Amino acid sequence: MQNIQSLVSSIRSEAGITAISTQINAIADVVGTVVSSTETAMSSTGNGVLRTQGEPIVRKLAGIRQRLIDAGKTGRDIADEGRDDDEGERAWRAWNQSLPPIAFEIARETKELVLRVDVIDGDRNQGGDDDFS
Repeated sequence: MQNIQSLVSSIRSEAGITAISTQINAIADVVGTVVSSTETAMSSTGNGVLRTQGEPIVRKLAGIRQRLIDAGKTGRDIADEGRDDDEGERAWRAWNQSLPPIAFEIARETKELVLRVDVIDGDRNQGGDDDFS
């Protein structure tokens, strides 16, 4: 996801809270859309395999999204404190370092969801072809 790369670039370039928050919000919005769309597909298609395979990943993605949102709030709180001492610097650095693992976890789980949906879709399409041969 381009947004994850942008977030990591913002962190590496020591961008401020505004730039990092923008990236966090963009990622959270995309993940929210993926979760919502997948939940809608699972409930509307009646595809039991999709539900069985997709639901655990969708739940995990929703949880990771919430962790990212919470981390964004923590960063905002740290920035709002405006501390220029060593303790403030350590808190900011620790917060910055906590973000990439969350973002990469989102990327892994999103990739896993796409792979599973592709396999399910391929199996369903092949099964359909076999029924008519």
